[in-house]
Amino acid sequence: MDFRASEFLIPIFDFDILNMQLNTPLFILALLLLVMFSMNKLLFQPVLKTLDARSAYLSGLNEDVAREKGEIQRLVEDYEQKLEQALAQVAQLRQEARKETQEAVDAIIYKARQEADSELRRALSELEQEVEQAKAELGRAAGGLAEQTANRILSA
Repeated sequence: MDFRASEFLIPIFDFDILNMQLNTPLFILALLLLVMFSMNKLLFQPVLKTLDARSAYLSGLNEDVAREKGEIQRLVEDYEQKLEQALAQVAQLRQEARKETQEAVDAIIYKARQEADSELRRALSELEQEVEQAKAELGRAAGGLAEQTANRILSA
C-alpha cells in the first residue's frame, strides 16, 4: 500500500515555517476558530449550564435551609413560651393547692380547738359539780364529826 498524499493536498498541509505562505496562518486561524467554536458548543456551554443549574439548585437549597432555620427558631420560641406558661400554671396550681391545704388544716385545727374547748368546759363543769358535791359531802361529814365530837365531849 502506498500512503502518499495526493499532489494537490501537499501544498495545503505543508506547514514548513521557512516556506510559510499567506494561506497557512489563515488556515491555522480558521482551524483554531473551528475548534474553539465546536469546543464551546460541545463542551463549555453544557458544562456552564450544568454549573449554573447546580448553583441555582444550591442557592434554592440555601434558601430552604434559611427558611427551615427560621421555622425551627419560631418553633423553639413557641416551645419556650408554652413551657413558661406551663411552668407558671403549675406554680399557680401548686400555690392554690397549698392554700386549699392550709385552709383545710386551719379548719381542722379550728374544729379541734372548738371540740377541745367544749370538752374543757364540760370537764370544768363536771369538776365544779364534783367539787360542789365534795363540799356538800365534806360539810355533811364535818357536821357528822362535829356532832360525834360534841356527843363524846358531852358524854364524857
